[in-house]
Amino acid sequence: MLAGVGQCGIIVRAKVRLVPAKTMALVFNLFYDDLNLYLEDQLLLSEQRFSYLEGQIVRNATDTGWRFMIEAAQYFTPPETPDPVALLAELHDSRAEARINPQTYRDFAFRIDPIIAFIKSPVVDRRATPHPWLSLFIPASETAGFISDLVADLTPADLGVLVPGVIAPALLYPFNTSLT
Repeated sequence: MLAGVGQCGIIVRAKVRLVPAKTMALVFNLFYDDLNLYLEDQLLLSEQRFSYLEGQIVRNATDTGWRFMIEAAQYFTPPETPDPVALLAELHDSRAEARINPQTYRDFAFRIDPIIAFIKSPVVDRRATPHPWLSLFIPASETAGFISDLVADLTPADLGVLVPGVIAPALLYPFNTSLT
């Protein structure tokens, strides 16, 4: 990276190792009402149980507050198939609300494209739908306090409403620094 004095930079060269893509993804959406259980499970899952792992702050079922969601995916190519029971072992999510969906790897990889296309369409007034974007790296030891403080006063308007009924996501990605 060049420039930025450690604040920002421009990547001018990178080597990326490519591997053949799997053909399918088994996608899990796991919901949590308890922040500490969510963070515990997200750290557990960051130990490479899944091919993909992301977290989100989402509205609760009654739209009266916030809860947490882990989106995880295990990539595979049939006849190989992942074992959902083994993948979800020891997790503390609200299992009755869990959504597990197989889809093609391509559909999973490009799942955001239709949303972006709609947001860019003339139908949406982007001036009326601000979407703040801030990326932070927070040590695991500080994450619970930071998120608790964040959601205490967070409103859907703070995140931006992309279209009526669709709030912009607040994403939480765990990083296993021992792998970097």
